[in-house]
Amino acid sequence: MNVANVSKLADRFEAGELVTKFHLALDLFDWDAIYPMLDDLVALVVGESDPQTDFLPKDTFTAELVARNAGYLLGNAGKFHGDYGRVVEAVGETATVICKFSAGHWLSGKTEDCASLMGRYVVTLIRRNEGWKIQRLWVRPIRWHGETRRVMSEAAANWRTHIAQRGSRPRKRSEKHGKRA
Repeated sequence: MNVANVSKLADRFEAGELVTKFHLALDLFDWDAIYPMLDDLVALVVGESDPQTDFLPKDTFTAELVARNAGYLLGNAGKFHGDYGRVVEAVGETATVICKFSAGHWLSGKTEDCASLMGRYVVTLIRRNEGWKIQRLWVRPIRWHGETRRVMSEAAANWRTHIAQRGSRPRKRSEKHGKRA
């Protein structure tokens, strides 16, 4: 194997690992780890078709990501995002990671408060001086179970209520339980 092939293999590995690290940090509520993984402008697309979407400044994107996900820190709520079966194409300064996913979201232990979905992530990355950065996350669900939209909306609403009452910043799960991250 020559140096060029090793370099291409390293690019593919690094891009794929960044996507997995993003989802792990998301599930650990580690907003500080997520922030440097993002490009200056980021887009989130959800749906089967590939609609055009506006790119948001990283600060806005991160604030919206926290608003949608921090509610899973409360009570017995939680979430899980698993990505597997990655195929990575890296050409020049861009990379695309396509992988299967399964995700679960719950507000409590009650069956009606649990929802899951599976499908594909299509993640576009761009190489910057600091390495690969996530530029676009496309979530393409193919199967839903439970009331996913309701569960996700209620988690976000629960966080807004929590903030209004307590004014606290979203903490990592490890901080919630008094452990060091």
